Amino acid sequence: MEVKPKMPHAPRAAHAFTGHQNFYAAMAQLEKRTSGEAKELFSKSAAEFRASREEYVRAASLLKGKPFDMSRLQPPEQQLLLQFLGPFKATATSDQADMLLAFADSFVQTASNVESASSEMTLARFRQIQVDINRQIVVGTLISRGLGR
Repeated sequence: MEVKPKMPHAPRAAHAFTGHQNFYAAMAQLEKRTSGEAKELFSKSAAEFRASREEYVRAASLLKGKPFDMSRLQPPEQQLLLQFLGPFKATATSDQADMLLAFADSFVQTASNVESASSEMTLARFRQIQVDINRQIVVGTLISRGLGR
């Protein structure tokens, strides 16, 4: 039940969403998580998150020195963005490249959490992965607005 992006040349955020879908498809088969299709889906999900990171790193190289426009975000959104990306070294004065790199680095954490879930899924680990995924969706939207998209 692997999920593939519908548009192979779509923006690379498709990797992240495919990673999300594969993770939830694997969760649907949780009782079989250490073998078969579920294990394969967890592995593919982690690979998609790592591919997302690589795509965002490549995109960031094109944005070096371009200002990230925090004024496009409301103050609570600015705070949320920095709260989520602060652990990945984003600041209020980060340029577009640095914001995208911080976002990219967050995918490593998600991939690692998904990989560890393939052998032992605890409620705490599941919740952490959900937090990671929700953060990526919110932050991706906020970054897009700050980039002027």
